Amino acid sequence: ETGPTLAAALARELLERLGQLRLFAHACPLLTNLTHGRVTPADLLDFAYRHELQGLSLHLLDGEENSLSQMNADQLQAFADKARALELAVHLEISSTRKADVDQVVAIARALGTRNIRVYSRYEGTLSQVMDRIETDLHYLARLADEHDLFFDFEQHEELKSDEIAQLLSRLNHPRLHALFDFGNMINACEQPLPAL
Repeated sequence: ETGPTLAAALARELLERLGQLRLFAHACPLLTNLTHGRVTPADLLDFAYRHELQGLSLHLLDGEENSLSQMNADQLQAFADKARALELAVHLEISSTRKADVDQVVAIARALGTRNIRVYSRYEGTLSQVMDRIETDLHYLARLADEHDLFFDFEQHEELKSDEIAQLLSRLNHPRLHALFDFGNMINACEQPLPAL
């Protein structure tokens, strides 16, 4: 099987899009350092700034007792002030679409002035039951997105295949809910890269 042909028009489009990409630091490669307190979320802002990136993607729980989820209002304000001073955007992540988890991340996003949140669902049961639960969750996310000027990106993990996520998002058809393609996670769902994309 061969990949798509890189015609001149497609090459031009890809080059134009590459020039518009915003590159972010991601906490995941430094997770062990965050977990053991050698690096803090504020240190990751410095890392992103030093590497001339446009922002930082950070899971709410990364950093254990130093994580955003454990910060009080003053600490969150200091983190937000530092990100603003460095002119860095902050995107938040949670590994859930459950209401309590979503409410927590939305509160922290509002405290930081963040508008982008990455989520994925982790439910057990038959596929139809899981899809129904996620669809209910996504309706709640859509309402919060409208209320608070937020965007949610649904990332694929091993729980759902890419076409199942596409079905859910197509059914909701909400402009503030998007899919996020992770080029590693689709392997956990036994998918190949191009069909998954």
